[in-house]
Amino acid sequence: MTGPPKRKLPCELTDPDTWFPASEASTPANDLQIEIAKAHCFVCPIQEACLEWALEMRVEFGIWGGQTATERRATLRHGFIPRRDKHSDHRDRGALVRELASQA
Repeated sequence: MTGPPKRKLPCELTDPDTWFPASEASTPANDLQIEIAKAHCFVCPIQEACLEWALEMRVEFGIWGGQTATERRATLRHGFIPRRDKHSDHRDRGALVRELASQA
C-alpha cells in the first residue's frame, strides 16, 4: 500500500534561477525576482526550517526561507542562535528539500 503522493515544494516547481537574483541591488528586475521568490517561500510548508538551515550554514547567496543574503546577515547580527538539529548536516538545497518534503 502506498501513501498519498508527496506534494512538490515551491522551490522544486520553480526555475532554480528564481532563487538567485543577479544581485540584490534595487532595480525593477531584481526587486521583482526577489519578491517572486519570497512569495513562493511564504506559502511553503518548510519555510522556517529552510531559513534556519540557511542561517546555520551561513549561506551567502540566494533566497532561502524568504530572506535574501542581506536579510540573513542582519538576522545573524541580531542574535540568531543555530539549533544544530538534524538538518545541520545538509549542504545543498536539494537534499534539504527532499528530506523536509518527506516529512511535510
